[in-house]
Amino acid sequence: MASTARLLAAEGRLRAVGDPVDAAIVLAAHESGLTGDGLVEGQRPLRELPFDPVRKRMALVYGGDDGRHLYVKGAPEVVLERSTLSADESAAIETVAVEWASSGLKVLAVAERRLPETPLDDEALEH
Repeated sequence: MASTARLLAAEGRLRAVGDPVDAAIVLAAHESGLTGDGLVEGQRPLRELPFDPVRKRMALVYGGDDGRHLYVKGAPEVVLERSTLSADESAAIETVAVEWASSGLKVLAVAERRLPETPLDDEALEH
């Protein structure tokens, strides 16, 4: 849900179209049994805040019968500082993220939260 890439079927093969990082996420999700069509069914995109190197994250807002949801993808430390996890949980995740990054992996965090029915201005989506 925090990706703008899409899977396309052509000549009996699947390929991802879009940003290379997003494409890798979509392919990995598909290989794990998560399909974009099933995830977004009944949801309509309402707002996108593209990745910004200063903010170190991007966000997509979807709306549906169960309300509005914000999906974020970005640098683990930036996503974690806005999360509702306990300090211990955040520290444990950050330790793993640092370990993976020191092994040469690109590490991203993803998060989701329900949004109140207030205007979707940039300020509301920053927190």
